[in-house]
Amino acid sequence: MTIENSALPTLDRISDYVSHYGDTQPEVEAVIHGSTRLTWHELAQQVDQCARAFLALGIGKGDRVCVLSTPRPEFWITFLAAARIGAIWTGLNPRYTRREMAHVLGDATPKVLMSLRHDGARDFSKDISELAVEFAIPRAVWFGTPEDTFETFLALGNAVPEQMLADATAAVGPDDPCLIVYTSGSSGSPKGAVIPHRGPCFCSRLQNCGWGARTDRTRIINFFPINHLACVVDISCLALASGGTLVFMEQFDPQASLATIEAEKITVLGGVPTMLQFIFGRDDLDAYDLTSLETIAVGGAAAPEALVRLMQAYAPLVSTGYGSTETVGQMTFSPPGATLEQIAGSIGLPVPEYDLRIADGNGVPVAPGDSGEIQVRGRFLFQEYLNQPDATAESFTQDGWFCTGDIVVERPDGYWKMVGRLSDMYKSGGYNIYPREIEACLEAHPLIEIAAVIGVPNATYQEVGHAFFQVKQGAAGDTLTADVLRDHCGTLLANYKIPKAFTILPELPMLPVGKVDKMALKRIANQPD
Repeated sequence: MTIENSALPTLDRISDYVSHYGDTQPEVEAVIHGSTRLTWHELAQQVDQCARAFLALGIGKGDRVCVLSTPRPEFWITFLAAARIGAIWTGLNPRYTRREMAHVLGDATPKVLMSLRHDGARDFSKDISELAVEFAIPRAVWFGTPEDTFETFLALGNAVPEQMLADATAAVGPDDPCLIVYTSGSSGSPKGAVIPHRGPCFCSRLQNCGWGARTDRTRIINFFPINHLACVVDISCLALASGGTLVFMEQFDPQASLATIEAEKITVLGGVPTMLQFIFGRDDLDAYDLTSLETIAVGGAAAPEALVRLMQAYAPLVSTGYGSTETVGQMTFSPPGATLEQIAGSIGLPVPEYDLRIADGNGVPVAPGDSGEIQVRGRFLFQEYLNQPDATAESFTQDGWFCTGDIVVERPDGYWKMVGRLSDMYKSGGYNIYPREIEACLEAHPLIEIAAVIGVPNATYQEVGHAFFQVKQGAAGDTLTADVLRDHCGTLLANYKIPKAFTILPELPMLPVGKVDKMALKRIANQPD
């Protein structure tokens, strides 16, 4: 599972992969979106033309480009084109409120803002036009409707000579930033993580090894929002680095995902457990031909054993792993041959290409079996939080280790088990409580689909746990009384970890990337009875 054993080309600028595969496999399909099918040669041509169009607008090295779009070819082409000339690309989610858009635009200060005019029933015309004026953005570009075509924008590059593009490309180095990803903001205002070229290059090559993807066969679906690392790097750059085929779906849809796997012979499927549960929990699953699947990659949270077992019936490799926005890619993987319990009960094994450690609050590595924070260092990491030097400094130790905030323990078999997040941790009666441990206990109940635990203020214990959960389809939720759940938790957890309150919800509120929105749960918990 090492990069040294990989046949993938070692390139240090992410946009160079387009030129490489455009030259070496020009007729292989690179991008599919509905009826649109682009070969690697056609993708390379459009990326070059888009880069020239950016140059025609006066966009150069270090300038920011913001794009509001669903996952579709325009997003991907603009990212690669901006990277080619040294500009820095940032994605905006169509589900953003105007306030959320304003936060990113005010922080990133782009020179160009590109946007769909419509997404479903929502019209962005007024918000985007007014925000462009409010933040003095020199140029707004529309696409996605018959009157607002991407081709109209690309035509701007016709007047830019080839040498100008070549000079701009030559000035870009592997340590130059190519991407800003705003963290989810589940515990505060989103921060813009600035990511250099070498990050996606290194991490995507490694992820191809960890996920078992093959250069000549990789075909993968991307239904993640474009403002997330999962969309840009985990899925899109994985296909890019391997010369594979990227199939865009503008909205996550379980049935459409199954149909796409069958029709496009998808070999790698990546998702968070909630998405994968929606796909593989369908009653009509066996109506689809899923025999092309080679790998199902689980990220973002732990997958229940029942889900892992189900997915193993459809793919030779089911792999879990761990990474974050700031680490750019996954740093642990469960390899081929991992047991069901190792896949569901851990985040996999650390891989040797990363400089990783589990450390205590003083940065001292802990002994195996003791919990500590995942810390990592290397030139592939994010470089800074945009405009936040204090937050950047606080996230690194003095000797250069990035502090992820994620707490794990090394098991006797060498696999790492997630305990929780420092930001999720709460103190109850002097004890540190990590919600993930309690959530896993609740999700082990046969009637519970998914659980989330937060800390809420308490006069006696400082904080206590409040558990929210949703039941499995068709389950009798009224049997899950507080007493039943306390007894269930009591068989697996120390008494001080058992939540003091349990609330059943029809559906847990979710962030766009598919993780539980714990800030929304805190608002629910704080509502008066």
